Formats: sequence, C-alpha cells, structure tokens
Amino acid sequence: MGSHSSPRFRRLLQLFGVAAIAVACTSEPRPETSLADESSAPQAAPPTTTTANTTTSSATTTSIPAVPLDEPYLVVDAAAAGENGTGSVDNPILRPRDAFDMAEPGTTIYFRAGTYNDIDLGSNIIRNSGTADNWIVLTPYPDEEVTIDAGGEWGNAFAVVGASFIEISGFTMLGRDDSIHGSGVFVKEESHDIRVLNNYMEGFGGAGISLIQSTGLLAENNTVRGNAMRSFFQGSGISIYEPIGPVVENGPSNIIRNNYVVGNYNGVLSREDKLTDGNCIIIDFFNETKYQGSTLVENNTCIDNGGRGIHVFNSSNVVARNNTLIGNVRSDDLNGGKAEMVASAGTDIKFYNNLVINRSGIPGFHVSDGAEAVFGNNMIAEGPLPPGESNVLLADRDVLASISGAESFGFHRPLGSSVVVGAADPAEQSTTDATGVDRPLPGSVGALEPASR
Repeated sequence: MGSHSSPRFRRLLQLFGVAAIAVACTSEPRPETSLADESSAPQAAPPTTTTANTTTSSATTTSIPAVPLDEPYLVVDAAAAGENGTGSVDNPILRPRDAFDMAEPGTTIYFRAGTYNDIDLGSNIIRNSGTADNWIVLTPYPDEEVTIDAGGEWGNAFAVVGASFIEISGFTMLGRDDSIHGSGVFVKEESHDIRVLNNYMEGFGGAGISLIQSTGLLAENNTVRGNAMRSFFQGSGISIYEPIGPVVENGPSNIIRNNYVVGNYNGVLSREDKLTDGNCIIIDFFNETKYQGSTLVENNTCIDNGGRGIHVFNSSNVVARNNTLIGNVRSDDLNGGKAEMVASAGTDIKFYNNLVINRSGIPGFHVSDGAEAVFGNNMIAEGPLPPGESNVLLADRDVLASISGAESFGFHRPLGSSVVVGAADPAEQSTTDATGVDRPLPGSVGALEPASR
C-alpha cells in the first residue's frame, strides 16, 4: 500500500521550478518504508478554497474513473445518493465512521473528493488496527482533493484511539472558529506506529498533531499552520506527550521530519493562568513514563510560532538536527525558557546543524533543570552561543532566499553563496534535505540545501 500525493503537491513542484524564484523542489517516489527508514515528499500547501458545513463530490456523476486502487479497499463518499453502501467504487460508504469500523488489516480507505464536515464524520475515531505488514491507510481517492472541516469543543479531524499501524495521508484539515480543544490528528490510549504524511492542517484550537501516551509517530511532510490558540491545555504545532508503548531497538521510535510549522500559538491562559507552549515542536515529559525509545527531529522549518522552535522538556534520547528556526518565541508572556532551542531536564539531548534566525533579544538556546544537552555546528543569528566550539554566530542574517512565512518551506532555501552551505557536521547531518535532495558531505546547516552549489 502507498499514499497518493494530491494535486496541491504537484502544483508546488511546478511552482518551485519557476526560474524567477530560483527554487528547485524535486522528489522521487520511494517505496513504502518502516518507521525508521528514510523517505521524503514535497510539502503540502494551503487549500485554495474552503466551504464549511457542506459536502461535494465528483462521485455523484455517472462516470467512474478507471484508476488502480490498493486492495483491499473501502470507498467513502458522503455526497453519494442512496443508502449506505458496501464500500465499492460504485456503491460507496456514506459515513467515514462506518468505514473506520469495517476496516481490517491492509485496508485502504479512499475518500472521494469534497469537503466533509464534522456532521458527516460523526464519530471520527479510528479504533481498528492494522499490522506491521498490513497497515490501515486513510487517503483521498487518487487525483482528488479532500478537506476535513472539523469543529466543536473536542472536534478532531481524525482521532486514533487505542489503534496501531494507521496511516493518514494527503488531507486538508481545517478547524473552524468553534474548534476549542480539537487537533488535526489526535492520537491517544497506547496507540502505536502512526504515520501522518503529506497533510495540511490549520485552525485547530488544540494542536496540529498531538500524540498522548502513545508511541511510534512518523510525522512527515505536513504543513501545520495557525493551531493551538483556543485551548487552556496549551498545545503546540506538533507534540508528543508521555509516550507509552513498544520502541525500536536500532533506530528512532519517533520521527518528526520535513514539516513546515508556522504561526502556532497559545491564545488563552492555562488553568494556572500561564502561557506555556504554542511551540513549533515539543518533546514532552518522556521521563515521566520512563520511556526508553529515541526521537529524531530533523529537516523541519519553524517560523513565527508563539512558543519555542524546538522544546525538549523532561525528556531524553532526542536528536534535533538540520532544522531551520526563524522568529519563534513571539508570545511575550511565555512562561519558562524563552529560546529557539530549549532543553529542560533530561539526558542524551543533541542539537546539531540547526539554523537559528532568532528575534532580537530572544536567545538561540536555553538549558535548564540539569539537562544534559550537546550542541554542535548550529548557526545562530544573535548570541550568546551554546557551549561547543563548532557553533557559529552569523555575521549576516541574509542567508536564505526568504525568512518570511511563505506558503511552503521551499522558499527558505539558503543562498548558494551563504555561509551555511557546506557548514554541517557530516557525521551528524540528515541524509536528505526537507525536499528529498541528497545532501553532499558536508551538507548545509538547516532544513534545505541550496538550489545550486
């Protein structure tokens, strides 16, 4: 089984090829991989239009596209006429929750084109599990675009509860103004082996991607924009909290990679009257559950988030490498360490080859509560520098094609003449950049290689 990229991604490939912006963004398809394997894909882009509380579908026409589908499969189309079907192309299931309940290991659930609101979703909880060799995959029908429009106090676009070997790929997920605690993808109750790939999520009051007391997250190639602003639970763009479950012995158990995370922030106080999060990415309270798995955070671009760029809080066995952090820590009343790279308690924490363009007065790093953190080959716009002779203070902030929150991180490639090019520690760098370009040895600091060298 594999995921299908949407037309949005192909449009981005065309966009990045335009000579006017001198951006090369290419990605070759890769075979399905295990959690710890390398893979990459172009970044999701914002939807061009949205329609709340409606459902439209191309499947209401009489012609059925002759496209190959992964077997076994179920087709969902909430706009189809007639009664709830069996899940075939010409007799689709009307309610996604019914397809979730019918899914067996190896099933791919295809959503026909359209906007699915929270009424159509009903109970949008995935409880059935796949297996290591036969995942359950949720994805749009090939070459169609699907928007999940979620609202209500606890409205998630997708919730995975006590289930494992689940892939959610290729959706646009939008939280409405009444989304309070909901997330784009919410995972809990000892779920494990969850892939969240190639999605766009925006407007959820709780978080973009939130994994609680579960493990085995692969969050890759997602755009996570403008979430976490309405909940007193103080969410972030992407978060893993108190993980529980099986771990990978010879590789990372959790991977957060190639994501573009912009403008997430806490807009209301916690129950303790504090602003604590709104981070781009947080690895949170791993030590509370004595979690032994390792976590890899690489090739992410974090811009204009209210909290930190990358926050490792009371957690251990974390590597954060080749990330680009720009102008985060925008919440003036943020409680706790206010910096782009933060390690608060924990052991075996490594920050390597990260590019930090920090706001004036906001430190590039912060270590507290006895955290054992190592910093190497990070390049920071404004000091002080973290310990380690290989960390460098940038003489000039103009090292990228753009540092504003553009539609996709392809706009944030380093200039070919920049000092970040070829400045990474080759022993610690990621294998490819965030768009799948192979990194030379040594590669560049930050999430992307230049368009040309």
